Amino acid sequence: MLVLPVLVVIYRLTVTPPSIEMFWLIVFLFGAVGVGSLFAYWALSALFLSYELNDRALVIRWGLAHQVIPLERITGVAYGFERPAPKRLAGVRWPGNAVGRAVVDGIGQVLLYATYRTPDQLLYVQTPGTAYGIAPGDVQRFHGRPGQPARAA
Repeated sequence: MLVLPVLVVIYRLTVTPPSIEMFWLIVFLFGAVGVGSLFAYWALSALFLSYELNDRALVIRWGLAHQVIPLERITGVAYGFERPAPKRLAGVRWPGNAVGRAVVDGIGQVLLYATYRTPDQLLYVQTPGTAYGIAPGDVQRFHGRPGQPARAA
Protein backbone atom coordinates (compact mmCIF):
# COMPACT_ATOMS: atom_id res chain seq x y z
CA MET A 1 0.00 0.00 0.00
CA LEU A 2 2.75 2.47 0.91
CA VAL A 3 5.42 0.84 -1.26
CA LEU A 4 4.70 2.96 -4.33
CA PRO A 5 4.93 6.34 -2.52
CA VAL A 6 8.17 5.24 -0.86
CA LEU A 7 9.63 4.25 -4.24
CA VAL A 8 8.57 7.59 -5.73
CA VAL A 9 10.27 9.50 -2.90
CA ILE A 10 13.46 7.44 -3.25
CA TYR A 11 13.48 8.01 -7.00
CA ARG A 12 12.88 11.75 -6.62
CA LEU A 13 15.67 12.01 -4.02
CA THR A 14 18.14 10.40 -6.39
CA VAL A 15 17.32 12.38 -9.55
CA THR A 16 16.35 15.85 -8.30
CA PRO A 17 18.02 18.34 -5.98
CA PRO A 18 16.49 18.80 -2.50
CA SER A 19 13.48 21.10 -2.37
CA ILE A 20 10.85 22.25 0.11
CA GLU A 21 8.24 20.19 -1.75
CA MET A 22 10.36 17.06 -1.30
CA PHE A 23 10.79 17.86 2.39
CA TRP A 24 7.02 18.12 2.90
CA LEU A 25 6.46 14.94 0.87
CA ILE A 26 8.86 13.07 3.16
CA VAL A 27 7.19 14.51 6.29
CA PHE A 28 3.77 13.49 4.95
CA LEU A 29 5.02 10.00 4.06
CA PHE A 30 6.48 9.41 7.54
CA GLY A 31 3.26 10.67 9.10
CA ALA A 32 1.16 8.39 6.90
CA VAL A 33 3.33 5.38 7.79
CA GLY A 34 3.04 6.22 11.50
CA VAL A 35 -0.74 6.68 11.44
CA GLY A 36 -1.18 3.58 9.26
CA SER A 37 0.92 1.52 11.67
CA LEU A 38 -1.13 2.74 14.62
CA PHE A 39 -4.42 1.81 12.92
CA ALA A 40 -3.00 -1.58 11.94
CA TYR A 41 -1.96 -2.21 15.57
CA TRP A 42 -5.43 -1.27 16.85
CA ALA A 43 -7.16 -3.46 14.26
CA LEU A 44 -4.95 -6.48 14.97
CA SER A 45 -5.32 -5.96 18.72
CA ALA A 46 -9.10 -5.92 18.39
CA LEU A 47 -9.02 -9.00 16.16
CA PHE A 48 -6.99 -11.00 18.67
CA LEU A 49 -8.64 -9.63 21.84
CA SER A 50 -9.22 -12.53 24.21
CA TYR A 51 -10.25 -13.30 27.76
CA GLU A 52 -9.25 -16.35 29.73
CA LEU A 53 -10.90 -17.33 32.98
CA ASN A 54 -8.99 -20.11 34.71
CA ASP A 55 -8.82 -21.41 38.29
CA ARG A 56 -6.51 -18.59 39.39
CA ALA A 57 -7.19 -15.46 37.36
CA LEU A 58 -9.00 -13.60 34.64
CA VAL A 59 -6.53 -12.72 31.87
CA ILE A 60 -7.36 -10.03 29.32
CA ARG A 61 -5.16 -9.79 26.21
CA TRP A 62 -5.34 -6.81 23.86
CA GLY A 63 -2.30 -6.16 21.72
CA LEU A 64 0.77 -5.91 23.92
CA ALA A 65 -1.37 -5.29 27.02
CA HIS A 66 -2.03 -8.24 29.31
CA GLN A 67 -4.20 -7.63 32.37
CA VAL A 68 -4.06 -10.43 34.94
CA ILE A 69 -6.76 -10.16 37.61
CA PRO A 70 -6.43 -12.76 40.39
CA LEU A 71 -9.82 -14.28 41.25
CA GLU A 72 -9.43 -13.45 44.95
CA ARG A 73 -9.31 -9.73 44.04
CA ILE A 74 -12.64 -9.81 42.19
CA THR A 75 -15.27 -8.30 44.46
CA GLY A 76 -18.25 -8.26 42.12
CA VAL A 77 -19.60 -8.76 38.63
CA ALA A 78 -22.29 -6.68 36.92
CA TYR A 79 -23.99 -7.36 33.62
CA GLY A 80 -24.17 -4.65 30.96
CA PHE A 81 -27.97 -4.79 30.83
CA GLU A 82 -28.02 -3.77 34.52
CA ARG A 83 -26.09 -0.54 33.87
CA PRO A 84 -26.29 2.38 31.45
CA ALA A 85 -23.87 2.51 28.53
CA PRO A 86 -20.29 3.61 29.22
CA LYS A 87 -19.67 7.30 28.63
CA ARG A 88 -16.73 9.68 28.33
CA LEU A 89 -14.38 7.10 26.84
CA ALA A 90 -10.75 8.19 26.84
CA GLY A 91 -9.16 5.75 24.44
CA VAL A 92 -9.89 4.04 21.15
CA ARG A 93 -13.46 3.66 19.95
CA TRP A 94 -14.96 2.69 16.63
CA PRO A 95 -18.16 0.78 15.86
CA GLY A 96 -18.08 -2.51 17.73
CA ASN A 97 -14.86 -1.81 19.65
CA ALA A 98 -13.89 0.20 22.71
CA VAL A 99 -10.56 0.20 24.55
CA GLY A 100 -9.70 2.73 27.23
CA ARG A 101 -11.09 4.37 30.34
CA ALA A 102 -14.78 5.16 30.60
CA VAL A 103 -17.31 6.04 33.28
CA VAL A 104 -20.27 3.79 34.06
CA ASP A 105 -23.00 4.98 36.43
CA GLY A 106 -23.10 2.82 39.56
CA ILE A 107 -19.57 1.52 39.02
CA GLY A 108 -17.38 4.54 38.36
CA GLN A 109 -14.27 4.47 36.23
CA VAL A 110 -13.91 1.33 34.10
CA LEU A 111 -11.10 -0.01 31.92
CA LEU A 112 -12.81 -1.25 28.74
CA TYR A 113 -11.33 -4.03 26.62
CA ALA A 114 -14.34 -4.96 24.56
CA THR A 115 -15.71 -5.70 21.13
CA TYR A 116 -19.46 -5.31 21.42
CA ARG A 117 -22.47 -4.10 19.49
CA THR A 118 -24.69 -3.12 22.42
CA PRO A 119 -23.87 -2.33 26.07
CA ASP A 120 -25.95 -5.38 27.06
CA GLN A 121 -23.07 -7.57 25.87
CA LEU A 122 -20.68 -6.11 28.45
CA LEU A 123 -19.65 -7.75 31.70
CA TYR A 124 -18.14 -5.52 34.39
CA VAL A 125 -15.60 -7.20 36.66
CA GLN A 126 -14.99 -5.20 39.82
CA THR A 127 -11.86 -5.23 41.97
CA PRO A 128 -10.92 -2.97 44.90
CA GLY A 129 -8.80 -0.70 42.69
CA THR A 130 -10.26 -0.98 39.20
CA ALA A 131 -13.29 -2.20 37.31
CA TYR A 132 -12.92 -3.86 33.91
CA GLY A 133 -15.44 -3.92 31.09
CA ILE A 134 -15.18 -7.00 28.89
CA ALA A 135 -17.42 -8.60 26.27
CA PRO A 136 -17.01 -12.37 26.13
CA GLY A 137 -19.05 -13.99 23.36
CA ASP A 138 -21.42 -15.71 25.79
CA VAL A 139 -21.57 -13.70 29.02
CA GLN A 140 -23.61 -16.28 30.96
CA ARG A 141 -21.32 -19.19 30.04
CA PHE A 142 -18.17 -17.15 30.66
CA HIS A 143 -19.36 -16.01 34.09
CA GLY A 144 -20.70 -19.41 35.07
CA ARG A 145 -17.86 -21.76 34.05
CA PRO A 146 -14.24 -20.92 34.88
CA GLY A 147 -11.40 -22.69 33.15
CA GLN A 148 -12.57 -22.09 29.58
CA PRO A 149 -10.83 -19.59 27.32
CA ALA A 150 -13.22 -17.18 25.65
CA ARG A 151 -12.87 -15.06 22.53
CA ALA A 152 -14.22 -11.56 22.35
CA ALA A 153 -17.72 -11.15 20.91
